[in-house]
Amino acid sequence: MSAVFKKRMVNRSINRLIDFVYPAPVGGLNSTASFDAMNLNEAIAMDNYIPFANHVSLRKGYVPYAKLKAPVKTLATFKSVKGVERLLAFSGGEAFDVSTPKDCLTLSEEELLKQQGLMNKGFLSDDWQFALFKNRLYLTNGVDPVQVYEEDETGASYGSINPAEFTSGQEEVTLNLSKMDNVFVAKQRLWFIEKGSMKVWYSENAGEVKGKLLSFDMSAVSSFAGTLVAGATWTQDGGAGMDDLIVFITSEGEVLVYKGNNPNDANDWSLKGVYKMAAPLGKKCFIKYFGDLVLISKEGYVPLSKALPLEGANASQLAFSNKIQELVTERAKYYGAKKGWQGVLYPRGGWALFNVPTATGFEQHVCNTMSGAWCRFVDIKSYCWDVFADRLYFGSDCYVYLFDEGYTDDKKPIHGKIQQAFSNLGTARYKRVTLLNPCVKSSRPFALKIYTNTDFDTSLKPYQTTIGEAGDSRWNELKWSTLKPVSSMQGTSNAKWARLAGIHRSNWISNLASGVYFSLVLETKTKGVSIDFFSTSVRWE
Repeated sequence: MSAVFKKRMVNRSINRLIDFVYPAPVGGLNSTASFDAMNLNEAIAMDNYIPFANHVSLRKGYVPYAKLKAPVKTLATFKSVKGVERLLAFSGGEAFDVSTPKDCLTLSEEELLKQQGLMNKGFLSDDWQFALFKNRLYLTNGVDPVQVYEEDETGASYGSINPAEFTSGQEEVTLNLSKMDNVFVAKQRLWFIEKGSMKVWYSENAGEVKGKLLSFDMSAVSSFAGTLVAGATWTQDGGAGMDDLIVFITSEGEVLVYKGNNPNDANDWSLKGVYKMAAPLGKKCFIKYFGDLVLISKEGYVPLSKALPLEGANASQLAFSNKIQELVTERAKYYGAKKGWQGVLYPRGGWALFNVPTATGFEQHVCNTMSGAWCRFVDIKSYCWDVFADRLYFGSDCYVYLFDEGYTDDKKPIHGKIQQAFSNLGTARYKRVTLLNPCVKSSRPFALKIYTNTDFDTSLKPYQTTIGEAGDSRWNELKWSTLKPVSSMQGTSNAKWARLAGIHRSNWISNLASGVYFSLVLETKTKGVSIDFFSTSVRWE
């Protein structure tokens, strides 16, 4: 009897295998919440994967579009009233029309003659600010005189860039067009910010493209000193209809909001308020976002509609970028003075993209404009961005690149990484994860590194597999560089795998990690492969 009793006790102690489903991190990157307070659909790290409504996708890559002889520091899009669009690139003190793909170093004599109005200007800086007004593109950089680009209606050339024709409208105030540091359009007027001052210059009359400029000094209403950095229009509903306000921001983060059209007319110009926010980052610190105005600042990417009524102390808690607050503030702390900070809306992709300088180059903070979920792009050296003909371009070393095109970074692999939120997998008991099964959709088989971090630790217990193939291998026994091409792995041509586009793949992969909390980590390094992650099944005992 005692032997039978012991056998039954052993049977009762057999471990049960339990399945748990990890959803795709459609909630996006969250660098602010503590590890034990994050939602299961959020990510601790999310590089080069974009969150969508029910899955996350590997971003597309970029391809060379135009070749120049020096780094491209400014891209500026011109749109005429006739619907003609031009893309201008500023590189090596010159301006180039890159509206069509080209190698600007090998232009034919005929092409050189057409570009003559743009090239060989000898500009002192390639860091331009610009504003489109009445079929002209106005450009300022704080060291060169204000320039104006106008298209050539005959088509004989690419158009021309020439000095603006403005003079001071006030005898007692000297106008130096080389000191105009920024430009924007408001109330049918051009507004120029004078470098190193609290002074703004504006057209004497609405609609003027040349002539007299009048100055308006705001130092008397400023309480924190500093200098003007940028200005923009801001549409706000004050309860009695829509108001177009003019917003100025200083280097100290002081925001001055005015209502009216003409600072020289006391009956048509009034100060609505002065607010203190965090200091802006760069001269391109304003971005229009669905009727709001978002400020790129040391506290994050902050909508004025949420920040101004609360004063600066509460701005960070309601920031547009609140989920990546720690990431933004850390970058601003160390790299806030570097050039390259910029925001751009990309409607075709459904993103708001913010270019961020780092120690070794740049990264991009990207927001899904429908869901508000964030991710990060890496491995893109981008001095500037702009949207031209609904496509997204960036300037880099001697090239203009077309982005969101293909699945390589100029023929180099795209490296993606996701680290999902920690979870106790439904119970606070100590357990062992034995198997992982990522549910993905890909255009062809691809190499995957997948593992779990345990109990808020970053120790690695990784395995590597090729999704779409049978079997798996230990992480340290198979390196990225030794992975065979798809054709070699299967013994067939790549064309056959191309016909498998859109198939769903599901492989069980061994893991063997023990703990209470687990964080799923997935890494890919691919060329020419589209990947969608939907969920991952976890089997534990």
